Amino acid sequence: MIVAIVGVFLLMDRFMAGVISGYLFWAMPLPLLIYSAKYGWKASLPVLFSIVVIAFLTNGDLYTVVLSLITGVTGTVYGNGVREKKSNTWLLVTTVLTTLVNYALTSVIIPIMYGYDIYEEYTMMVDMIASRTTMDVSYLYNMVKQLAIISIMLAAFMEAVLVHVIGHVILKRMRFEVEPLKQMQTIRLPKWLGWIMLAVIVLAVANARFAFIPAVQDTLSAVAMIAEIIFVILGYMASLAMARLTGRKAFSLIAMVMIFLAPAALMVLGILDTVTDYRERTIEVYRNNGQKL
Repeated sequence: MIVAIVGVFLLMDRFMAGVISGYLFWAMPLPLLIYSAKYGWKASLPVLFSIVVIAFLTNGDLYTVVLSLITGVTGTVYGNGVREKKSNTWLLVTTVLTTLVNYALTSVIIPIMYGYDIYEEYTMMVDMIASRTTMDVSYLYNMVKQLAIISIMLAAFMEAVLVHVIGHVILKRMRFEVEPLKQMQTIRLPKWLGWIMLAVIVLAVANARFAFIPAVQDTLSAVAMIAEIIFVILGYMASLAMARLTGRKAFSLIAMVMIFLAPAALMVLGILDTVTDYRERTIEVYRNNGQKL
């Protein structure tokens, strides 16, 4: 049944010239996600192999085969994690990693194997931008390269979140035992991950200034920018938590304005909320003072 569903999906995608996989690629892990949650990863391997064979028979190109394989692995890992009662953090992190591998293969490696010149594409884009501005060409090239890396990472993260949320809703409706999703203002990263992200930001700034690892500067800067964006989002979530704690809705409005006017302040707040226990201390202070939470 699962193989038939995916087979129909791939066949329709071929008739529509890849439109379905282009817009509904996030749905491809869901059939194996449900199957793996019910029967486990061992029983899912023959189904995954059959899906890859169907992908080869219906489309015949390497892109579709790799896409079917990686999304199948994503669904299998997620579903087996639900079966083994893994935490939502574990499920989301593994989904992000497998989705990132998928994007790296389908967006970079496979196009290069088919003869697509990414460097030439970047050069043409930089020349087009440079013809309309007075910015330095080398700076533009580095900026475009970093934005390409960031776009792949953000797209992988957003797709992983989409798979996580939709998979959770479907499994809950099918009466699987799943861990409840947290409210947005209660989401916090583990401290160890926060320290790693902070270290990446510091390393990127130091490397940009002293250039002691020039070969990885572009990638390091892109990863650091991703970390900064995540800290800004976490700072906004911490502001929402404080608004709920104090009962002052103005905090939410101020935080929303700060996203556009002072994102660095929200980033600092996100860093403090991740690597310190100031939120717990704030809650304790309010409880000791008899404030209503």
